[in-house]
Amino acid sequence: MWVAYPGDKKGIFSGTIGGKGTASVTSHYSGSVRFLSAFNRPPMIFTAFTKLDFDGQNLRVRLDTSNVSTLTTDLRSRIMKIQVDESGRD
Repeated sequence: MWVAYPGDKKGIFSGTIGGKGTASVTSHYSGSVRFLSAFNRPPMIFTAFTKLDFDGQNLRVRLDTSNVSTLTTDLRSRIMKIQVDESGRD
């Protein structure tokens, strides 16, 4: 989920990106969002995951925003499985 708003707080835009269903253990998504109309200057972008269900997995997630302009922004998410050495060795 993403939210973009200008400094004067008028004209707030929001939306969702990504697919539905279950992501693989190591999953990547990237895409661009085009705003319905241009902002006067690049807006502040807030992003969040709407649902995370890892049920016993040792995973890390990351969500990035880049290339913010008055008309578009790029979003990227990544889910990574972390391997744990359970052999007891340091």
